[in-house]
Order: sequence, then C-alpha cells, then structure tokens
Amino acid sequence: MALRWDVATEDEIIQHCSRSNPDRNVISELEGGLSVIRISEDAVVKCGIGVTKFEATNQQRAYETINPAIIRIGQVYRFFTSGLNGYLTMEYINCQPVSSVTDPDIYLEPMAKVLKHFEQVQQDKPGLFHEGLAFGQLWLDYDLIAPATVSDIEEYYNKR
Repeated sequence: MALRWDVATEDEIIQHCSRSNPDRNVISELEGGLSVIRISEDAVVKCGIGVTKFEATNQQRAYETINPAIIRIGQVYRFFTSGLNGYLTMEYINCQPVSSVTDPDIYLEPMAKVLKHFEQVQQDKPGLFHEGLAFGQLWLDYDLIAPATVSDIEEYYNKR
C-alpha cells in the first residue's frame, strides 16, 4: 500500500509506519528502535527515538550544499514528532545496502572522494549544518558547546 507523503496526515504516516502494520515495506529496522519504511515509489520515512529536527535540518542543508555528482543525499520532505518518536519523510534513493555487498572495500574509493568533497564545502561557521549545541559521537553529552569558530573546536579538544 503506497501512501502519498505530500497529502498524508501525520496520523496516517504514524499508522503506516507502525510495527503492527503488516503492509509496511521495511527497508531497515533495529529491534525496539529506528526504522526506515518505504511509503511510496519516491519516499521513505525514518522513524523512532533519536530521529530529530536537527537531523532533518542537517540533511536538508547537506542536500542543498553537497554536489549530487559526488554523493546523492535524499531531499527532506517533512519532519514531525509524536511522543518520543521523530518522523523524517525524505526522498527514496534506490541503491544497494552496504550490508548486502560481499566486498565492502569497493566503497573505499567513493568514500574517499566524498570526504575530499567535504573539505571543499564552505560555510560561515565550522561544524554543524544546524544552529545550536553540538552532539553526537565527537562530543561528550555533558559538554555543552555551540562552536562558532575553528578555535572554539580546537579549545574544546585541547581541554579534553
């Protein structure tokens, strides 16, 4: 069953992505956590705890900034929350999951090309595409930092 992301209500998207829906088309799912559900020919929904407005904003900024000839990034169509869960509706990009490839080393050269491209991306501030506090694997949860300059980041890591 396809769901038109552009006219579906939030409740319809939540119901469609529900684990109790036998008709949902699961692309990826972690037990008790994050899911990626294909809802139509051109859209997927990433949903669960940890899917945030920050992620949606970062992805949209990356979509607008990064050269699609280097790496394709799905366009964000919409984002909303319900309780603790975030729902990020975005463009579906047909590709082969890394987990299904027998030789993951084939991705080394393309990944190096992507990282080289990221070196060329210019923005007013270093770091995050969104405004606000830094978070994720590079930042400790109890260290609140909103870097505005490269020296802010250098100072943070030098203190650590």
